[in-house]
Amino acid sequence: MRELELDMLADIQFLDGQKTTGKITYIAPAADPQTRTFRIIVSSDNEGNLIKEGLTAKVSIAVANKKAHRI
Repeated sequence: MRELELDMLADIQFLDGQKTTGKITYIAPAADPQTRTFRIIVSSDNEGNLIKEGLTAKVSIAVANKKAHRI
């Protein structure tokens, strides 16, 4: 989690194939205890309102690779 920082760039791809970029604007201070995941918000410009609210998207954030395991 330490690799992520506010204002980092993120690539966004929607299910319809549309792509855009955004920036991390929020990183939760603590993980969800059940899923062990952190909520992250990525914000992007939406000129012309082409991106509709509620669309599903794949968000990719470039960070260094690390080996990990769950105990």
